[in-house]
Amino acid sequence: LHPTVWGALCVIMAFERTIDDPFIDLDQKAALFTLLRTAAEAELEIEDARYKLCEMCDFNPMAAFRCIQGPSIKGWLSASDLHLWLQSQPHPVTGYVLEDVLAIVKLRTGTLEIFPEDFVRMTTPTFRSSGWLKELALARGARPGHMPPEVSYRLCQLFLVELDFVSRLRFHQRRLRQVAISGYAIMKYLDADEGFCAGMGGLLCSSAVRSLLMRGVPGYARPMESMLCDALLKRINPSDAAFFPADALGRLLDVLLPTAGWTAERAAFES
Repeated sequence: LHPTVWGALCVIMAFERTIDDPFIDLDQKAALFTLLRTAAEAELEIEDARYKLCEMCDFNPMAAFRCIQGPSIKGWLSASDLHLWLQSQPHPVTGYVLEDVLAIVKLRTGTLEIFPEDFVRMTTPTFRSSGWLKELALARGARPGHMPPEVSYRLCQLFLVELDFVSRLRFHQRRLRQVAISGYAIMKYLDADEGFCAGMGGLLCSSAVRSLLMRGVPGYARPMESMLCDALLKRINPSDAAFFPADALGRLLDVLLPTAGWTAERAAFES
């Protein structure tokens, strides 16, 4: 190629790289990693609470769902229904307000309602190694309209851990806003191992995200252990898909992340 043409191509390529690989500084990386580690640690605590709940011989998720629902004939639980039930229990969980319950419901479901399948996911183990316990809990018989005291307690404990995490999460979401990191930059950074295709179509590659988490940010955020990576990915990618949409991650970060309709130019403009 003629040197002039080659120079013009280099300029164009450099410009494209500035669009496709937005700058993310160390403070932004540290804030993002700290939030993700906090979410992973909380997910392990929540998984442990689910396990202890499902170990109860009297616990059946669908029976518990109907008990919390009460006499209502609708096919879902509202955040208000759950809050009302929690407020009626002799447990520290009564200290949380409706806004907090709304937050955990939206984090888990993306809506303000809990359908039966959502409740099962929220109250039974999600790790494959504990799949047998989930199936056992679902297969148990239960007396309609009755929730044994120990089951009520364990269920309150589970929601207490979820609510405590939401309170903790708000501190990290505030820090993420302070460092002014864009959703587009987050997608490109987390999916960086995919190269040119990073974040394309509003999807993240599970293996690329795991690889990044296990590298950490030298001097700012230590690498995540394998178990923490598993826990975080289970939260943001519950279907265990190789490529997954970033909806759950966006709710966790409280940041608008790109979807399939975004373009690099639009993302650069909105950043």
